[in-house]
Amino acid sequence: MYTNEVALRYAMALASFAAQNDLLDTFEKELDEIESFLEKTPDLENYLAHPKIRPADKQDLITKAFAGFSKEMINFLNLLIEKKRWQHLKKIISLYKREANLYRGRVGVVVETAYPLKEDIKEQIKAKLEQMTSRPVDLSMQTTPELIGGIKVRIGHKVIDASVANQLREMKRDLLEIKGKSRGESQ
Repeated sequence: MYTNEVALRYAMALASFAAQNDLLDTFEKELDEIESFLEKTPDLENYLAHPKIRPADKQDLITKAFAGFSKEMINFLNLLIEKKRWQHLKKIISLYKREANLYRGRVGVVVETAYPLKEDIKEQIKAKLEQMTSRPVDLSMQTTPELIGGIKVRIGHKVIDASVANQLREMKRDLLEIKGKSRGESQ
């Protein structure tokens, strides 16, 4: 099973449980804190991912390190250790946020542009996306200079790439395809 499939199953199950028990916000906050904590302590991340350390020792450490968290979250983290799925945690966190937004009736959208946009342009984009999706949008903006210009929008699994870089790639592909056809015809 692929990493994304595994992570998606866990994220969906966690979000479903959270929605049924009014814990969507609690879990999202706790997952953000866990992600931040693990980024700041790579030694802990390496310890928890190490295959030769007993799962029971890892679970004891999880229980102590995240003692202030909900018992449900501790149980979830311990389940990841038990099922040897800890390496999927970062992807699970990302997918959980998307799933939680769906339960809230919201859609998460990531917009990439080559340069930072002014607030009024961001608001226009958000309004258009809300109109397109018929849902409230949680807009996340990213600056990606490699796009050269234009915009790239990710709504769940769907990607709309109207960047200059993508247009150049498509032109190159088309030109190579035409060149290949013309060579084939001349032979």
